[in-house]
Amino acid sequence: MPVIGQRVAYVRVSTEEQNSARQIEGLAADKIFEDKVSGKGTNRPQLEAMLAFVREGDTVLCHSMDRLARNLGDLRSLVQQLTKAGVKVAFVKEGMTFTGEDSPMSMLMLNMMGAFAEFERALILERQREGIAIAKRAGAYKGRKPSLTPAQAQQLCSRVDDGEKKSDLAREFQISRETLYAYYRASRSPENLQEPGGGEAAENRPPKQKLPKPDRTSTVTVPLSEAYPDRPPKQWVLRPSRTSTEHVPASATNPDRPPKQRLPKPDRTSTETVRRTPAAPPPEPPTNPTDKA
Repeated sequence: MPVIGQRVAYVRVSTEEQNSARQIEGLAADKIFEDKVSGKGTNRPQLEAMLAFVREGDTVLCHSMDRLARNLGDLRSLVQQLTKAGVKVAFVKEGMTFTGEDSPMSMLMLNMMGAFAEFERALILERQREGIAIAKRAGAYKGRKPSLTPAQAQQLCSRVDDGEKKSDLAREFQISRETLYAYYRASRSPENLQEPGGGEAAENRPPKQKLPKPDRTSTVTVPLSEAYPDRPPKQWVLRPSRTSTEHVPASATNPDRPPKQRLPKPDRTSTETVRRTPAAPPPEPPTNPTDKA
């Protein structure tokens, strides 16, 4: 008996100012998950919530493939993850549905459309860089919008000073840890920039003096007595010469030792052969006189 599940819609826009009404129109979904972040990666709150919500038999609806992912690798990974769990993935604009038992032509179309989405994002980034360069030359570029308002930044820094975990704060304010540290460093005035040991401010410290490195290519040899004048000279111990050919008998070095007795060695050069006498044959059994008759 086939499992009848829910129709779950996933909607995504890149910024808070963009409207997602055109993606929701006509979907007839039981539940909608909406993200307002970039699609360059899969670290999206509502996407993770949707993946945890769907069950076998459900159908995930997306307006187009680029709404689910802007990267071909992420698109293929998400579709395979959902279809392996028994969830269908339907793209309304392309008119394609993936169930896990798709034909090679369907997978080819998925790869082609995913590659086009990734190519489109690359073009958008290229045009954005060109526009920023033109605005900088004209003096009209003001940079990106701050992630936090001044009140939020002050609240964040005060909570960091209270000892709260930075990872939890970054997740709560929806910023990265690098952005959190940048706000925290900017909130500290130069008078409070002291070393952990209580030293003076980093800006008031004298510059560090770099010592010249020794010349390691020099071949001049310095005697140890000049390099270490306080070091006592090394005492050399004379050892007996091992190159002498003079033979000293053992009796001269150890007169109380008895002389060694040498036993005569057997003569191994003799060619005399010792023949063994063959054993006598066994006696014949006695004969019966009646046999001869």
